[in-house]
Amino acid sequence: MNLQTDMFWMITFWVCYIIAFVFVLIHTKIKKEWLKSSAGLFFVYSALSFIIAIATKDPVFEAIGLPVGYEWLGGMALIGFASWQFYLNPLKKKVIGCEKDIGIIKNDLKHINTNLDDFKPYIMKRR
Repeated sequence: MNLQTDMFWMITFWVCYIIAFVFVLIHTKIKKEWLKSSAGLFFVYSALSFIIAIATKDPVFEAIGLPVGYEWLGGMALIGFASWQFYLNPLKKKVIGCEKDIGIIKNDLKHINTNLDDFKPYIMKRR
């Protein structure tokens, strides 16, 4: 393979990651929801291209003397950060919110059960 096709996937990873990071920075300033969803899409595409780049042994910065392992380690750290930012942290917040809601519902059900036990003798007398 020639140099141009060898580095395609890793260059795609870095370009998509930079575009997504710029979208996130812009989103923090102007709060447009489509920017955040677009950034998430670019992060997913960059993660997929990174996996392909690792599978095809496709280094970019090897020409300037950076070992391949460092580039892949840096890419894995960036993908880990992106997955935390766009999937794991929002999921954690939703789970905590659901746990609070379920706790409120359980408390309400205990209160209803207690009230029914209080009214049970009156209901049984009417029969």
